[in-house]
Amino acid sequence: MDGYDTLTINDFRGGIVEEGRRGPRGASKFIQGLDIRTGENTLKCQQALKKDSGTVVTDLVLVFVVGSDGKTYAFGDTGKIYRKTGSTWALVYTDADGLISGACEFKSTTGVWLMYATRTKFKKILLSTATGTWSTPTTVGTFSNGIAGDFHTMREAIGTVIINDGDTLALYDFEDAFNNAALRMPTGTKGRTINDRKNYVYIGDKNQVLKKGLLIEWDRLSPSWLDKEDAKGFGINAMEWFEQGALMQVGDKGQLKYFNLASITPFKRIPQTGTAYPMATTTHNELMHIGMNGGTRDGVYAIGRLDNNDPISISLEYVPSHGKTTGCIIGAIESGGDDLYVGWKDGSTYGIDNIDPANKAVGIYESMRMNMSRAQVDKLVEFVKLNIKDMPTGCTVKLEWKASGDGYLLWKSAELADGSLATGASEEDDDGSKILFKLGAQGEEYEFRLTLTPSGNNTPEILTINNYFNFLGGV
Repeated sequence: MDGYDTLTINDFRGGIVEEGRRGPRGASKFIQGLDIRTGENTLKCQQALKKDSGTVVTDLVLVFVVGSDGKTYAFGDTGKIYRKTGSTWALVYTDADGLISGACEFKSTTGVWLMYATRTKFKKILLSTATGTWSTPTTVGTFSNGIAGDFHTMREAIGTVIINDGDTLALYDFEDAFNNAALRMPTGTKGRTINDRKNYVYIGDKNQVLKKGLLIEWDRLSPSWLDKEDAKGFGINAMEWFEQGALMQVGDKGQLKYFNLASITPFKRIPQTGTAYPMATTTHNELMHIGMNGGTRDGVYAIGRLDNNDPISISLEYVPSHGKTTGCIIGAIESGGDDLYVGWKDGSTYGIDNIDPANKAVGIYESMRMNMSRAQVDKLVEFVKLNIKDMPTGCTVKLEWKASGDGYLLWKSAELADGSLATGASEEDDDGSKILFKLGAQGEEYEFRLTLTPSGNNTPEILTINNYFNFLGGV
């Protein structure tokens, strides 16, 4: 368009940054439900989540186990155990001891076992007999701390099953021996998450005495823990191996920290979120995923990159099927091939979600606050042109904006430059398909939000965003 300066956005892979004015290339203030990493560097809708469990699930799932028998098991916070066979979830057992906060599969000398922990007991059932409605599982032993242990997260590591129990670690070995106090950790420790690397296990804790989060290293053979590292935050809530180290969610403000196997450093913060449950992390489609709670933009976030030349980015990849990003609790997530299981609670409603291969999600993109490289000069952004691929039938794109001249008040809807052009349509010109919006955004800074609405499994796909403006003068 003649007579205007232009700012073009054609890189979307930088993901969400907390700082609204600066970030890596392709950064944005917020991204939800958009696939920014695969295929071309464009904006397009991600697959949606759908409720996979029907009305079967009636408590918050805190841990999933993808079994070697081809079935998936889910363990809830009131003692209910569910199994997915084929495409159907069923309630198979309710443990009278209540809350189950740890589970895993383990092969010992006597068979392949499905193991889980209630508040006070460690239990198991042979996987080969875990069919139909269960008979009573075998109680292996009693925990040293029991109800005071908080989470009994467990992991198969270094040839054994290692279980958190407050300031102790319990251990179940290949010979079916159970030790409820294999390791005593620092005073006040409450182990929340466990991970392993080579011949070491790493326990992330929430130390109630010192009011901090410690990362504790142990080799299973030594009589004491080997090392501890202060995460500089109250509690290591969740942990997943990432790049060449581990990524940890620390504290209650969405903080992520990186452990490079020697020290812990700040990584990024996920804005407007709080904490993650210990089993709400997994690696899915080569990206770390984490379920965040306690904020206004909660959901399952993807973290990482698929190309070494791209920045490591964060995006709100999936919103639970009930559609809320606040007031919902995500208890656990787990990858199982093409499946991504998400256990959630919304008030008194519970469910397990999975990826919907037939429907895409509504996508939201919020730009950075832009000053067009002249921070103290007013400018008037009059038009925004979206260069897009041909719009599928039924899809729409909406544009809203804010400007400092309006004090960054509520989002304002942009009008279409051609009043006869429906929001979701595209028209052809010499540059290909486009949608042209008229704004009138005035101020030193300006930002915009796009909402991409799919139709079934079809999505709008935006190639570039051109902002047309004039400088109005200023100091």
